Amino acid sequence: MSSQPLKKLSRRDMLKLLGIGAAGAMMPSLGSRILAQGIEPVGEITIWDRAGDLFQVIDAAIPAFNEKYPDIIVNHQAFETSELAPTLVSGVNVPDGAFIEDEFQGTISQHLLDITEWMQPYVDDLVNYKVAVNTYDGQIKGIPYDVDPAMLFYRADILEENGINIDDIVTYDDLIDAAVKLKEANPEMYPIHMETTPGLIVLWVSMLANQQDASIIDANGELSIETDEFLNIMNFIKKAIDADVANMSSFVQPGDIAACDQDIQVFYPWAIWFNYQVDALLNESRGKWRVAPLPVWSENGARTASMGGSSFVIPAGGANPELAWLFYEYMMLTVEGISAAFGPNEIYPGGITTVIPAYKPAFDVHLMENPESLGGQDLYTFATELVNEIPSNYYFPTWYSQLADFLGANVQRLQAGEITPEEVLSRSASEIRSNLMR
Repeated sequence: MSSQPLKKLSRRDMLKLLGIGAAGAMMPSLGSRILAQGIEPVGEITIWDRAGDLFQVIDAAIPAFNEKYPDIIVNHQAFETSELAPTLVSGVNVPDGAFIEDEFQGTISQHLLDITEWMQPYVDDLVNYKVAVNTYDGQIKGIPYDVDPAMLFYRADILEENGINIDDIVTYDDLIDAAVKLKEANPEMYPIHMETTPGLIVLWVSMLANQQDASIIDANGELSIETDEFLNIMNFIKKAIDADVANMSSFVQPGDIAACDQDIQVFYPWAIWFNYQVDALLNESRGKWRVAPLPVWSENGARTASMGGSSFVIPAGGANPELAWLFYEYMMLTVEGISAAFGPNEIYPGGITTVIPAYKPAFDVHLMENPESLGGQDLYTFATELVNEIPSNYYFPTWYSQLADFLGANVQRLQAGEITPEEVLSRSASEIRSNLMR
């Protein structure tokens, strides 16, 4: 290794390094361009992360970043995600980088830096869905953090005791048939989880739509819920309720936890982060749950979808966007950084078991121990092999956060037997157009 000292990186140096190469040429990553020229980045960045375990995990990974970039000082601050939009609008105390849930990025995209060029060397190494939901008007605006693939959580012990093979549950009709069989043998059971919180109903329905390569709006921003795909979902909900196999409860709430532990709820079609409830909140049934792919809606249909997910963004008004990029490039787009952020650490000694990274080269590194909550099943391999099936044609409307009052509330009315599946969609479409799309 050469003993020649690195020279400090000025903003002018950085801007030169951001220059675009020959048309159509694949540029090497910004970090590699800097290091190849013997330049050492220097400066301070303010990074906002959601308060709680995410902040703690990223905070613990910062020393690994500083081993590569020792002269970039990271001012790491915990914040509530609702603070980001008003801060960007005001232009006061704007961070250099921040965390955001994917469904809310569209509301602030005009305040975010276009990072398309910087992202180009990595696009093929990312889960397609995550690139799509971070793209607005052809510009990539976010660096993917996690992927939240949906799967079918189920009680392996109960299925075995009742002679049901999980491999025989291929379609959603098969799922209801299996639940009916369980109900007949165990009248106290309501085997299929049916979400009742309006905001989570919207997230759950969006996941089931994404599985069918559909979304609430289409690529042109037109409302697209009055379709066969959304009607399939509403018919499934009604069929499960009519068969008396739906357990009406809300994720992580006491009634839902009790239904899992008291052998009432057996099937839970949800995102990978349901493992949080299994691991941290369940007692009697912890270790008895397993995962399988979702049932399909049609022959050869996808057996997973996205439910949730988040990314990091670089505000256009930040003081040091280039240094913020180097931070996220290391943390989210290198195996070394991903291992520091997702792998075993003081907060999660066995690694994070509720999400997986979006950066596919990290799939070859087993970043989580096989969780005891799932009886030692290899969740990481299962999830990383499944995730590429997530359909990528999904679009979040800018008014997504307000859908609970309309679509969520109308699904509740369906659950109460007040309206039909068709009426859920027609009423929701009318209300959305009148209140959110004017």
